[in-house]
Amino acid sequence: MCAQKAWSIYQGGSAWAGYGAYITFGRDYLKLQEKGVVSAEQYAKYAHWETLAKLSGFRFMHEDFCIISDRPVEYHVLEDGTPHCETGPFVRWADGTAFYALNGVHVPARWIEHKDEISPAEIIAHEDVEARAAGAAFLGWPRMLEHLQSRTIDDSGSDDIGQLIELTIPGLNEPGRFLKAWCPRNGYIVEGVPYVSDIDNKPINTALAAQAWRVGLTQTEYRHPSVRT
Repeated sequence: MCAQKAWSIYQGGSAWAGYGAYITFGRDYLKLQEKGVVSAEQYAKYAHWETLAKLSGFRFMHEDFCIISDRPVEYHVLEDGTPHCETGPFVRWADGTAFYALNGVHVPARWIEHKDEISPAEIIAHEDVEARAAGAAFLGWPRMLEHLQSRTIDDSGSDDIGQLIELTIPGLNEPGRFLKAWCPRNGYIVEGVPYVSDIDNKPINTALAAQAWRVGLTQTEYRHPSVRT
């Protein structure tokens, strides 16, 4: 029971900058104390929280004790705060403790630290479905194709426009739909596409329709370029 409710006394410390910024903005810029909205006593109590927000990492706050961690020496996230790093741990502490994540999904350290040694079969065998999907995207769908059941839905006849294929990933309820095409910059790409476009609400049943969705155009608007660089 205590372990299940531990989240209620957990605080992110320096990782929760938004909360501290919100309170200090009211104090330092809106001058809420001077306007009588917030009392000096309330801000005095907040001062301890603010100090820890600047100096500490994650912590557990209880009325009888406080467990405080050091700040990480590495911390990598995307613009929206999603944990992500393709070259090492997304977070690491000075004692060596580290966690790895791809687009917010925790993955084994080995997948990132030894990417060249990882086989598609190892990723497919992982017990977590989300980790499998994240690992497959990280390793590269062209390599994964050799180990996944695939079905061609539409073949444009052109490597440049590509093929619309369905891939079956073990553990997922239904196959995923992907555009497989040749990119002058990146070689063969395999990118996920929805069954129905959120741009014009039309089904994506052809490789050309997938290309239109990929660049944010309706299927009637899209004209595939004759030359790409």
